[in-house]
Amino acid sequence: MPMGTRGSGVNLRVIVILYSFEDLPLKDVAQALETPEGTVKSRLSRARAKLAQLLGNRDERGHYHGESV
Repeated sequence: MPMGTRGSGVNLRVIVILYSFEDLPLKDVAQALETPEGTVKSRLSRARAKLAQLLGNRDERGHYHGESV
């Protein structure tokens, strides 16, 4: 995981790992973290945005351009 996610809190890293690398459905990630599914979705979105910003995949308006996670 890129170093830029370190300041984002362990939950963002864990969500990205469980969802993107372990291929768990959002429902299972939410259950594993004892967190509402909507919270997991918003944190995953926040993590994607932070990673995209770190990787420079945003246009001048801040919109993400690239593959979805």
